[in-house]
Amino acid sequence: MRIWDELWAGRWERRATARSGPAAPRAAGRLCRAYRRRTYPFVGALVRVMCRAVDERAAGRARAALEQAWDGEPSARGAIWYAIERMGDLPYPAALFLTAPVRDSRFVPAVRLVGALSGGRHDDGLLGADHIVEAARSASDPRTRRAVQDVLRVTDHPALLDAMTRLFTWSLRSRQQGGDGVLWDREGRPTVLTHLLLENPHAYRPPQPYEADPDAEPAVLAILKGRPDAVAHHDARRLVPVLLSVLERRLPAAVSEPCRRVLRDLPPGPAREVLCRHAMDGDATARAIAADAGLRPADGKRLPLFLFCTEQWEAYDRIDPRGAKLRAYRRSYGDADWERLTEVAERTGRACPPRPRPARTSSRRTAPTFRPGGTGTAGTGGFSVHGV
Repeated sequence: MRIWDELWAGRWERRATARSGPAAPRAAGRLCRAYRRRTYPFVGALVRVMCRAVDERAAGRARAALEQAWDGEPSARGAIWYAIERMGDLPYPAALFLTAPVRDSRFVPAVRLVGALSGGRHDDGLLGADHIVEAARSASDPRTRRAVQDVLRVTDHPALLDAMTRLFTWSLRSRQQGGDGVLWDREGRPTVLTHLLLENPHAYRPPQPYEADPDAEPAVLAILKGRPDAVAHHDARRLVPVLLSVLERRLPAAVSEPCRRVLRDLPPGPAREVLCRHAMDGDATARAIAADAGLRPADGKRLPLFLFCTEQWEAYDRIDPRGAKLRAYRRSYGDADWERLTEVAERTGRACPPRPRPARTSSRRTAPTFRPGGTGTAGTGGFSVHGV
């Protein structure tokens, strides 16, 4: 029966799409009546007729049947979307169908596309959110791109926002400039995705409590949207390296300069300590920012060490001209600190104190404890004898 249905549906689909005149709408009508009895495979045939029919009446009949199924049979929505997704490049008639207004959407805008998506963060529901974002970027029909972009520009749906943010995160991690044109083109101009993220007021969301190890790249998006305060929501150990990597790449000044200002204006706290540690480890960008902005570690005992390892000789000679503080605090330095000190001293010829020797531990055995009286056993000499 299934094979016969496929052959029958294919026959009437070809008639509805390849012809014009009275025969095409009649063929579409046959498919609509067959769909009322069985879903498979007539949903796919109706979707293709809606998108490919030469005769507008045939396309209109198919669209009306699909709209009735979508609104009256929630179970049919998955089959309709599956058929649309299998077409690959999103056709404009399908984009019009998905962006038509509905009443049962909990998110904005109230269109079929958004209403069919689930509300969960990690479940895209019936529709593939990544597929929708890709259609907004690269659909062959410019009308399709504009229709989907209008949805993404204002939507607050978690699945669509996460799909755009994932692409933004991947692009920043890419070794290529701007993620190979995902965020900025060769001239440094923002792409469609960047415009959508910057214009959508819901695009940035702070890390949620249930996220075990959230990405720090969305903080860059918050900075570009004029919300530098959002960096406080992110783990400093991941945030600072991400901002430094943005500065090390050849990105437009409109991207790099706001990130540089955030690093320069870091208040005392974990993020500043991480930046100072990167500067001590030899990161040229971190060193330049720390020196220009006058950033220092919070622990005063580590200040001489910090200035020495970052080669800020003028400041170092001013607070510790003879190296007395560096010697006084040397027992508090760890293995990594001594590696930094030794490397800088050998490369620059500056004198650094010797590493303190570890304290010796006594290897002599402790004499047995004498307890007067013992056990009263002859010949013990006052020492206790047990187990006899």
